[in-house]
Amino acid sequence: MSSNKRVTIWPDNDPTGKSFAKEIAEKLAPLNCKVETIDIDGLDLSDKGDVVDWLAQHPHAGSIDIDQLPRSATMAGHASPTAKTDAEVSRLADLSQIEYDQSRVVSAEQLGIRVSTLDDEVTRGKERPEYRSGPIRCP
Repeated sequence: MSSNKRVTIWPDNDPTGKSFAKEIAEKLAPLNCKVETIDIDGLDLSDKGDVVDWLAQHPHAGSIDIDQLPRSATMAGHASPTAKTDAEVSRLADLSQIEYDQSRVVSAEQLGIRVSTLDDEVTRGKERPEYRSGPIRCP
């Protein structure tokens, strides 16, 4: 099965939550999902803190704020630069034009590329079916 879908996991801030997030990522691997995990280590969450706690700390946060949170492409190890770039292009290709305009400069800096290069990649990404998000259909 080839779903080519992007899934974002937000683990709880404790060893059990991180372990469970890794387990879920591994279960999604056979579905060919691009799995990203919110990197919670820099989010100033309390022990066992989660997405609900983060949203309580940031009551005015919207989808753009959440999209800009640090992510890792895999819980098992470090993603290659290509995997990080592909994951970011996929994420950006899913944004509205306004959201993309608000995110593109920061994303280009984080990837170490020119904004014009990122613009080209996102434009190509919007044309490729593997960058389109949507519901995952499990067998």
